[in-house]
Amino acid sequence: MRIISKLLTLFAVASLTLALAQPPKSNFDKWWPQFQAAVAKRDAKAIAGMTTFPAKWPLDQIRRIESRDDFIQKFDTYFPEGARQAVATEKPRRSPDGMYHVAWTKGVYDYALCFKPDGKGGYRLDSLVANDM
Repeated sequence: MRIISKLLTLFAVASLTLALAQPPKSNFDKWWPQFQAAVAKRDAKAIAGMTTFPAKWPLDQIRRIESRDDFIQKFDTYFPEGARQAVATEKPRRSPDGMYHVAWTKGVYDYALCFKPDGKGGYRLDSLVANDM
């Protein structure tokens, strides 16, 4: 009986240690799969609902997305294959200011989608940034 009691205690301590060693999921980690799913389905309305407007968007001749309706109407222009592929495959990187970024390259430009805390425990797609190489 003592051996079983000691084994159960040891198991409980080991389980607690493992649980404490696992960092809790951040709000971004909870939000990100929802965003990925919307992008995978090309659900422009859902993505627009997770985006701040107007949005800085330097992509080709575009400089800014003015409204939710504009984003939905021109979704394929604003969210090209490179952006969709990056959301599907790239691991978001956290910057010191708490924003997350997902990047891809097209031609001589590096692009990054920027995600910012929304102040309510979630995140929003805030902007696109571009840098030439």
